[in-house]
Amino acid sequence: MSRHIEVAAVEPRSRAERQFIEFPKRLHRDCPQWVPWFDLDMRALIRRRHPYFGQASGEFFLVREHGRILARACVTKNPAYIGQHRTSCAHFYFFDAEDDRDAVEALFDTIRGWARGQGLAMLRGPMLLGGASGSGVLVRGFEHTAAMTMMPYNRAYYSGLLEGLGFRKHVDLYSMDLPPGSFRLPERIGTVAEKVLERGRFEVLIF
Repeated sequence: MSRHIEVAAVEPRSRAERQFIEFPKRLHRDCPQWVPWFDLDMRALIRRRHPYFGQASGEFFLVREHGRILARACVTKNPAYIGQHRTSCAHFYFFDAEDDRDAVEALFDTIRGWARGQGLAMLRGPMLLGGASGSGVLVRGFEHTAAMTMMPYNRAYYSGLLEGLGFRKHVDLYSMDLPPGSFRLPERIGTVAEKVLERGRFEVLIF
């Protein structure tokens, strides 16, 4: 039986905007390790009020079947990245999906079409604002709580869905957990830090 899967762009200040923000909360509701974005920050991005969209362009998409949300993602064109890296590359981000190959295929067919329409020949992700917002797909360490920055969290099946569409690893990214009670910096690091502070160019702020 054929499925009725549709992919639609998200209009700012619409019901779809709320669905885009709420979908991962439903998807990860039983996952204590997942950390959501603030709704305010999400709305700023969808409404193109974030400084990123001062020079970049993009689109946000939802995948539905009979009204049920199955997947979401955004795709962007970042001229600054393209110019610096000299690559005709679009990026996707905010990828969340149920373990549904058909829905994810439909989503990325649309994303690839958008990228081609922008004259871009490559698609990389998940990536948006660089290290500050987290990049890549988690493949190990699912038992750890996601860091607020630099490392996203996702279900274990995400990598298989993306690899099934032809995506391949571009680079490895690592996140580390340093227990404050037992971690000790090497003595040499402390010596260098003292010399740097003595020169007066840097200071350590205590909050």
